[in-house]
Amino acid sequence: MEVSDSFCLSNNISAELCDFLNNFKTAVEAHNTNGLLKLMDDEYNKEQHKKFLGGNTTQFMNEFFSGKRTTDGQYVTPDFHLIETLSFESISIGIQGYELNYTIKYKGEVLNNDCRIVITKDNERITFGLVGASG
Repeated sequence: MEVSDSFCLSNNISAELCDFLNNFKTAVEAHNTNGLLKLMDDEYNKEQHKKFLGGNTTQFMNEFFSGKRTTDGQYVTPDFHLIETLSFESISIGIQGYELNYTIKYKGEVLNNDCRIVITKDNERITFGLVGASG
């Protein structure tokens, strides 16, 4: 259920980021909406979930995981509560944090997706937050 040590080591990511990825994977595979919302970047949650989608949590969760089927490239918006597994494919340093590529297994099919992990520094504390597509 956890992110493999080899993924964290081969991508040279910190223990804190590896813990964040584990929390992401665990929340998704347990269909823990509240746990996943806590991992979202505060600004992204405020703008996309609360303002743009009017607090529609189901739509917010489903659209966050929208991606392309690996078999034919068809764009699919899954039902978050039917996602079977989440696997991390790659992570790289981006402008505001990290760019994460992952796949989910949904109804027996694999969807490829990307999101950002924003880094926020508050005094000495560093936090991570997920950011998906907007609009």
